[in-house]
Amino acid sequence: MTTILGRFGEGLFDSAVSALGKIRILQLALLLGCLALYLALSLFDRHSFRWDARLGLYVHRLTGRFHCGSCRRPLRTDKDGWQCMSKKCLQFHANPDHQGSSIVSIKL
Repeated sequence: MTTILGRFGEGLFDSAVSALGKIRILQLALLLGCLALYLALSLFDRHSFRWDARLGLYVHRLTGRFHCGSCRRPLRTDKDGWQCMSKKCLQFHANPDHQGSSIVSIKL
């Protein structure tokens, strides 16, 4: 089939299609790369914590820091336990090894 531009037009069309094909291949490669990175980080994150049943907390394997048993966010150490730093959670985890009690009971 002859176009108005002749052979030049066909070559221009073919190069445009091949350029679009290269862009699609690059987009697909980028998408697959991002997916592989996400999966690798998810697996690393899941295995980087150890559950401490006695404390009811997660312990980070590399740093040894405590993380919330509910949301896995870092905890702030208080004198008698650990406070979750997430604004959505704010759960307090009591330290079972703490000797003093912050609750004062008064007998009448």
